[in-house]
Amino acid sequence: MKEKIKRQELPLLPTRGWKKQVAKAAGVSEKTVYNTLSGRIRGPKSHRVIDAYRLICQQTRINQPIKKK
Repeated sequence: MKEKIKRQELPLLPTRGWKKQVAKAAGVSEKTVYNTLSGRIRGPKSHRVIDAYRLICQQTRINQPIKKK
């Protein structure tokens, strides 16, 4: 029986040092962050990483000034 995997649309990369921030917030290594976001790991750790990634992306979006064209 095949399990349906949730494919989630993730925001663009946050500012410099995002991988360390996500790893620290999720309580995992940077390698786990990379493997999760590249789609190689699924499970409870990956859910924590994705939640931390979204949280950090939201924080960086709020703090970044809007560029006018």
